[in-house]
Amino acid sequence: MDNIEAKVVNTKPGYDELTIFINGKPIDMLLSELTENDYLLGLYPAWGNDLLWKNESKLVWELIDKSKGTYNVPILLCPDDLDLSCTIICAKVKKEKQIVYWEKIGSVSHDNYDRNIELQSGILNTNTWSDGDWEKYGGTLAWCNVGDDEWKKWISENWNEEQKRRLHNYTNPYLQDDSNIEWFNIPKFIFDLDDYKKCVEVFRKEL
Repeated sequence: MDNIEAKVVNTKPGYDELTIFINGKPIDMLLSELTENDYLLGLYPAWGNDLLWKNESKLVWELIDKSKGTYNVPILLCPDDLDLSCTIICAKVKKEKQIVYWEKIGSVSHDNYDRNIELQSGILNTNTWSDGDWEKYGGTLAWCNVGDDEWKKWISENWNEEQKRRLHNYTNPYLQDDSNIEWFNIPKFIFDLDDYKKCVEVFRKEL
C-alpha cells in the first residue's frame, strides 16, 4: 500500500505551496525520478486553488469526487499557464471499497485537440440542449455558426456558461479518451481510501 498526503513545500521561487506527497516525496519529484523526465519537476498540483479558470477547477473536482467508475483525473499542470491548455498530467483513478488505485499516470497529448470542434461544443452544440435552451435559443442561436455576430455577442455576455459547456462537451471527453494520453511506464499506486480522502480534503479547504 502506498502512502498519500497533502503537505506544504517551499518552491524554488520561494513561496509555500500545498502539494501531493506520495511515499514521502512531492509528486512532481517522484514522477520525475520514476520517468527520468525533468520537465515534471515544478509542475503545479491540479487540485490547488490557483487555477486560472474556476470552471476548470470545478471540472477537476468533479472528477476527484467521482465515487464509482474509472476516470482520468488531472493531478499536475504547467505552473505558468495554470489551466487545461498546456501540460496536463493525469492519473487513471479507480475506487473500490476501501482502496483507491492510480492504475497509470501519463501526459495529455494535444495533438488530436481540435479547436474548431471545441468552438462548436459550447452553446452551438444543440445535441446537448435542454428544453429550456430550445425555448430560449431555438429561433436564434440554433441557426448560428462559429464566427456569426449573434454567436459572438452571446459568448461575450455569457462566457462563464459557454466555458462550462465546452469543458463538459469537449475537454472532459478528450481527457477521458486514453488514446489522447501518453502513459508513463511506471508502477501503479494503491492508496487506502481514508488516507486518500484526508489528502483530498486538505486541498478542498484551500479552495
